[in-house]
Amino acid sequence: MIKQIIRWIVLTILMVSSINFAVVFQLDYVAEALMARALPLAIVIGFSSIATSIMFRK
Repeated sequence: MIKQIIRWIVLTILMVSSINFAVVFQLDYVAEALMARALPLAIVIGFSSIATSIMFRK
């Protein structure tokens, strides 16, 4: 039960951060202006992707 809740939370975080990351790049991306938003989102996407792959590997 708890494992399923954690899986759904991690998947939700991955989906929401991926959508937000795409939105950042759709806003006429200027590296100097939007780097403060893009870098943390990229880190969250990377870590949640790793967590998702580890959870669903088993």
